[in-house]
Amino acid sequence: MSWDRNDPARRYRGRGRHDEAVIQAEVRRLALALAPFGVLKREALKRKAGATEWNEATFDSAIAAAVDAGVIESLPGDVYRQPG
Repeated sequence: MSWDRNDPARRYRGRGRHDEAVIQAEVRRLALALAPFGVLKREALKRKAGATEWNEATFDSAIAAAVDAGVIESLPGDVYRQPG
């Protein structure tokens, strides 16, 4: 079988890696934005990270990934803080 750059499966696999890389970069960006403050409400974190320009679903995914990875902690009332 020859290599086909238009193969839909190849495009899907590449998009998965790309999406993962984007989320990882956004998680880092959220952590860096939170670091000087320690604690921020969701909308403040969004502004400080420059995420007001992101798709809302992308921001939600990045927040969820950051919390899952232990990079930030979620508190009641849409508040986030650095772990520890």
